[in-house]
Amino acid sequence: MFDIRPIILTGIVLVVPMWLIAKKNEDLLVKWICLTVAVDIFDPHLVVNLAGARVAGLLLLPSSLAALSAVRSSKAGNALWRYLIYLGCMGVVFGFIFPWSSEGFDRLPTQLSQVRAVVYFFRKAADFSLAVFLARYLWKTRRPDQLIEWFVCCTGIAAAGGILQSLTDLDFYALLTGAKELHLEDRMRGFNYEPRGLGLIVGEGLILAFILYARDKSWRRLFLVLLHAVAMFLAVSTSGLFVVGAGILALFVVDAKTRKVLFAPAVLVLFLCTAILVTSVAGNFVQSWLYNVSLRLSGDKEGSAPESEVEDFALKQDVFDASAIMLFASRPELLLTGVGPGLGGLASTDYLPIAALFDWVNEEGAGLNSVPQVGLLREACDVGIVGLLLGWVFVSASGAALRRLSHGIGSDAANWDVARAAFWVAVSIYLVQASPLSASFSLFLAMGLTATWISSRSLPVVSAAATATV
Repeated sequence: MFDIRPIILTGIVLVVPMWLIAKKNEDLLVKWICLTVAVDIFDPHLVVNLAGARVAGLLLLPSSLAALSAVRSSKAGNALWRYLIYLGCMGVVFGFIFPWSSEGFDRLPTQLSQVRAVVYFFRKAADFSLAVFLARYLWKTRRPDQLIEWFVCCTGIAAAGGILQSLTDLDFYALLTGAKELHLEDRMRGFNYEPRGLGLIVGEGLILAFILYARDKSWRRLFLVLLHAVAMFLAVSTSGLFVVGAGILALFVVDAKTRKVLFAPAVLVLFLCTAILVTSVAGNFVQSWLYNVSLRLSGDKEGSAPESEVEDFALKQDVFDASAIMLFASRPELLLTGVGPGLGGLASTDYLPIAALFDWVNEEGAGLNSVPQVGLLREACDVGIVGLLLGWVFVSASGAALRRLSHGIGSDAANWDVARAAFWVAVSIYLVQASPLSASFSLFLAMGLTATWISSRSLPVVSAAATATV
């Protein structure tokens, strides 16, 4: 039976940003981007995944390219642009000149090297476009703290979705998008594509909520902290735990304000989750958590026979990360260049460690079609050491600029102090766990880019034609 829901969602993700761009309502457009980054119900699946935020990014691409001279005027922006160009070159090399073979695999046309290279390049181009648009917006408002607050409110919506699913036993993602129900009794996904997706976004929102609470100890902000914590608990996501761990570690290193107040809300979070656990009648959250954590962290997978320490380490990872590790262990020369945008799964299928848990890859016959979940591995697959060095140039230049602004004089300094903490949290989280769908990192790329513009006093001027489009 034909399902009209993906068609309706496609219309929404196209019409809403087009209307807001035409009306030049930048505030609402930024809020729309935050919402579509945080929840996945606006990501229809028609041949390929159409992430709502990235659709907006592609619509904004002409104006973002018109601002290219301003982007390249700073060290961070120039590194970001060179990264995108290099990514495109690797897409041509490994997508078309030396494509990864699909012989022996039952792959859809959309999973061939040529198509994936183009699709994933445009995903990154959309992320770049979003970052440039948001950077120009922040240049005018000087309120990165407001952008973070809007984003936390939207991740709070994602959190509420998980809690509502737990209370009503309704799979809202399936109900609204027409996707298949997961039937995972002890794991919630709410408005997101899977429990892992919910865990990733609410884990990030939880850390950002901590940052906001540290600067304004209000009941509303404490409620946001608790809301995110409960939803992450209900998602039963080991990836969410990695996100929270990486974020807290970053805060301890870079943000003294959060260190001072972290203990009290952390105790409240622990107490609340324990109370839910004890009073829960319908769920087996303890067993579910223990199973998922042991499955993710244990290298003792049934049917596995590691032949080296590297393979033993790989077996402790998710399937996509394990195969990427073994690919680079077997062909270290590829670590220099990468294997092309979104092509990590295609390149590493033949290097997957032997384990019963991974047997589904061979049984389905399509091989690995997704990308590594660990951000550092994903970047290594996409662009190799060359691209990682360009990324480091961007991060270090942005971090230095944010530090200068946060130590400045005036009311703006407090705003940039929030942005500095959030930026390093986002970098740490991305390197540990990166969502295959969410474009959340674009928000923090924008903060770094804006900081370097302000520090260098380089006004991001665009042409009249570009201004008319945004």
